[in-house]
Order: sequence, then structure tokens, then C-alpha cells
Amino acid sequence: MTEILFFRIGRTSAWQALTAGLLGKFSGLWVAIAIVGSIDLAWIRHNSIQIAAWPLTRFILTVALFSGAAWLVRRGQPNFVKAAAARVFAPSAQILVIMVVIAPLSYLIESLSMPLIDGTLRAIDASLGFNWQSLTSFILDHTAISLVLAVAYSSIFWQTVIVLTVCSVGPHPRESEFVQYYALSAIICVVVGGMLPALGEPAPLSTFPMEFARVRSGHWEILDYGVMQGLVAFPSFHTAFAIICVYTVRHSLPALFGVGALNLLMLISIPTFGGHYLTDMIGGAVVAVASILSVHKLNKLVEPTWRVAYQSR
Repeated sequence: MTEILFFRIGRTSAWQALTAGLLGKFSGLWVAIAIVGSIDLAWIRHNSIQIAAWPLTRFILTVALFSGAAWLVRRGQPNFVKAAAARVFAPSAQILVIMVVIAPLSYLIESLSMPLIDGTLRAIDASLGFNWQSLTSFILDHTAISLVLAVAYSSIFWQTVIVLTVCSVGPHPRESEFVQYYALSAIICVVVGGMLPALGEPAPLSTFPMEFARVRSGHWEILDYGVMQGLVAFPSFHTAFAIICVYTVRHSLPALFGVGALNLLMLISIPTFGGHYLTDMIGGAVVAVASILSVHKLNKLVEPTWRVAYQSR
């Protein structure tokens, strides 16, 4: 099964892949991304926001590099290593495209300055018996624990690489599902977070409060991908990301153990180093579950067509 999958993909041209339905599972995703991108462009133009050219150019060049690498390694005689490499490079390019489109939407929605819901979130945390200050004080008072958790909180990039690598050596193209989980979770977090904004708690060394205030006060005039950061407190994207990572590698026991352990540390780090309420994390978990269920439901709708088209070749 593994050999057939790798060799078929290795010998399939872009047009053959499209006509065989191999890209069918992505069509809905990219329609959604295209719609979000169109909204971004119209909104940016309406607000007369300038775009810093070089940071955007770097993103575009990186996407082109990953896309080109995925295309190049599929050339010639296919083998396991080349197929696996292509299955890492291609979704990496896709995730970068998703980031380019969704990051401005976060800033644009936040610029609407919707009423903050911090009071409600704190009240829910209190009713659950969660004390942010006690947890944060304990973590910061223990240097080793603080260092480990800080690294775990900042591990999204490396976790993405790890998850895609694990997927690339398996017999099923789960990397495509990971991209879908990632995109849908990000879109939901950005839209909900913009409509129900929260400042959160004062995370150590975080510049989030200043950037958050700058955007909401109407002083955001330049879209600079080099300095943009996440502006969403509720729901927590870090929490959603941790769950979809573990879920994606669930079929590999070693990966499940390693990725699960790392994401357990990330989850513990989120309140302190992300300045999140416990309610933010609960919201992020709901987003992850909703994204996973939605992707599976949508993929089942196209699966029969995909299989018939593929097997008829």
C-alpha cells in the first residue's frame, strides 16, 4: 500500500492529480482561503493600509521555495525519500499561504474595537476555581520549570515540522488533514477572537498588550509581516494547535508519545506565557474538536468521488 501510494504520486503530473481527484479534498479549503484573502484585500484598500513590501516578498519567496522543492523531488525516478520530502515541502508551503492570508484578517477584525470580554472570562475562571496568579507565580519561581515551559510554548514551528515529517513516512496522506485542521482552527480563532476580544493576563516579556492597544486605537497603518503577532486571546489557538497535533499523529505510537508529551507541556505553559485564561483554553479545545469533526465530515462527502476517480486511472 505504501509503495503504491508513493509511486503513483511520484509519477502523477499536476494536471493528472487534479483530474484524478487527488486535490479534491483541498478544494473547499482553498475556496475558503481565497474568500478570506479577497476580504483582506478589500478591507486593506478601504482602510488605506500600506503593505511593507520586503516582509511580504520574503513570505512569497519562501512559499515558492517550498513549492519548487516539492515539485523538484517528484521529478525523475520516484523513491521513498523523495516522496516523503515532497509530502513535507508541499504542506509547508500551504501553511505559509494560510498564514499570509489569515494574519491580516486578525488585525483587521481587531481594528473594529469590539467590547472586551475579560470580565466574563475572569468570572468563568473564578467559578472553575482557577487562579492565574498562583499558577504563574509558581512557574516563574522555579527557573527550570519556567525555561522548559517557555520553550514548549514557542514550539509551534518545530512541532509543525515534526508532525509533517511523521505524516510523510506513513502510508496515508494525513498531512493534508493536518493542513485542513490548522486552517479551519486558525480561521475560527481569528473570527471569534476578533468579535469577542480579550486582553488577557500580563504574560512575562509579552508585547501583546502594546500591539493589541495599537491596533484597537486605530494607529495600525502598515501591514508588516515581519512584526505581526497573534492578537487572539479567546479562543486559544495554541490549545487548538496542541490538540490537532496529537490527533494527527495518533496512529504512530512513538510519535504520539513524543508529540503528546511536548503538547502537554505546551498546554501547561499557555496561561503563563500566553497570558491566557483557562476559559480561553477551553474555547481552543472546542475549536479543535469542531475543526476535526468538520474536516472529517467534509472529506467523507468527497471521498467516494476521490476514490472512484483515483482507481479509474
